[in-house]
Amino acid sequence: MKNAAPVIIIILSIPLAGLVFWLWPESDFVPPAGFSTLPQQPVDAVTPADDKLQSGDGVIVTAPARIGRSLGADSYEISNEPNSLAARFNIVYFAEYDFFQISLETEPLAESRQNAEDIFLSQLQVSEADACRLNVSVRTRLEVSQFYAGTELGLSFCPDSVEL
Repeated sequence: MKNAAPVIIIILSIPLAGLVFWLWPESDFVPPAGFSTLPQQPVDAVTPADDKLQSGDGVIVTAPARIGRSLGADSYEISNEPNSLAARFNIVYFAEYDFFQISLETEPLAESRQNAEDIFLSQLQVSEADACRLNVSVRTRLEVSQFYAGTELGLSFCPDSVEL
């Protein structure tokens, strides 16, 4: 019977809590001018007009929101190939900075970068020359390569890229 007291208290408090919330006065909050209280469009929602995006130095690419998976905070995972036997990489677009991050996740890095570049160009529907005009960083982690970790590797077909 000792264990029954807390259960009874909980059962009686649920209807009481509902009554309190039902009788609670409504807020006098008035939104500032220009503020909408209507629900915002979901981050993943893309209209036909959003199929293309001007990025980098005026390059027109397929909108990452159209082809990628939203990671929240206006960033999109364009490609993640965790099960690929050839190479593993991750491509993320950060809209706030108009920036693409390509992370090479396995050795050999040259093969990983080549596979990532192929997906990057095909998904964005952009040429190699135009891809060089985008804000792109290609890097790897210490766990993958102690030699290249933290080094900007670049896209292999762009000037100043690191030969792997």
